[in-house]
Amino acid sequence: IQMNRQKAKIVDIKTKIDQLEKEHSPNIKIAFKHFIRNPTDKVAAHAFECAAEQNKAMDMYRIIFATGPKEEYSTYAKQIGIGVSDFEVCMKSGKFNDKIDNDLSQGLEIGINGTPAFLIQDRLVVGLQPYGVFDKVIGMSKTD
Repeated sequence: IQMNRQKAKIVDIKTKIDQLEKEHSPNIKIAFKHFIRNPTDKVAAHAFECAAEQNKAMDMYRIIFATGPKEEYSTYAKQIGIGVSDFEVCMKSGKFNDKIDNDLSQGLEIGINGTPAFLIQDRLVVGLQPYGVFDKVIGMSKTD
């Protein structure tokens, strides 16, 4: 049951982000920062960054969010059209560890202590909020 709740939470977040992009584009830019809580999160973050090298970050994000983080990242890479051998070399290299660790440090510095968390301009939105909360904060940011 816990895994089903987690997957539902991830799908809800993805839906809200997609809706924000659709309704506020081009005035909104989504930037992902990694706030890792366990080794599985770090592997998922690394998969995202390795996919970004091949201009497939958003595709990797969507498949991870749709299925939940698993150890099937090479399979995901193949599904989204990434060169699997380059992807696997990247995954084994650990070359994004510093970036991922820095993202965590930045999050802690601004008061993030869990996920999901969103920074809209200088406003921190914590937790799984209704869509209207995001829309309101974005509207407030436009008037600043």
